[in-house]
Amino acid sequence: MKKSLSAAIVLAAIMAPTAAFAEGYGIIEHHAEGVAMGGAAMFIENDAGNMAYNPAGITLCEGNQIKVSATYIAPHGDYTAVPLDISNPPTFLGTPETGHNRVHPAWAPGAFFVRKMDDKQGIGSGVFSRFGNMCEFEKGSWPATNNQFAKMNGLSITPTYARKSGGKFYWAVGADINYVGLTLERDFTAHPFVGTAALPFKSTEAKGESWALGWNMGLRYAATDKDEFGFAY
Repeated sequence: MKKSLSAAIVLAAIMAPTAAFAEGYGIIEHHAEGVAMGGAAMFIENDAGNMAYNPAGITLCEGNQIKVSATYIAPHGDYTAVPLDISNPPTFLGTPETGHNRVHPAWAPGAFFVRKMDDKQGIGSGVFSRFGNMCEFEKGSWPATNNQFAKMNGLSITPTYARKSGGKFYWAVGADINYVGLTLERDFTAHPFVGTAALPFKSTEAKGESWALGWNMGLRYAATDKDEFGFAY
């Protein structure tokens, strides 16, 4: 069990910073069941992957569970750009430009562990990506003057404690350890002011990364055998 848990967490930790980005920003594709339910996975029972949606369900898992998942994401889109000088009054700088962004398919990985301590208590942890982004336009295109290349890698680690109270009420609270790495590039080749005093440079690049500690919580209330209410933060 310990070896399997270590392997699952290491796998997700290695994959997430390098692969967990796509042309979306918030990632909700944490595991296959959640994707199949359109992200409405707050009330999944007996599934360690619920750590990513509502950890209050930890006590509904049977025994110890490990789950490793990976979701393939491949978004794409087209654009029409209108070159515009935003001085007062605004003036058009050229004819509209059409094109498409480069498709950057990626895998959004996740690894989850849950241990049911007794009928009322449980602990768990998830290693997955909440945020990710990669977007790229051709150099020399008009959109590239605003955003030629952007990449954001995200990784979240969520050690959590959960408890069942009063027979119908479930709650969970835990830490939320987040990593974010960001790269931004702009290419001004298409801009008519490039090389002038107003815009003396042709491109810019910015990079950064950071770790931050936060918290997470989940609530779940079983009003009847068929009706439940939940909240996750």
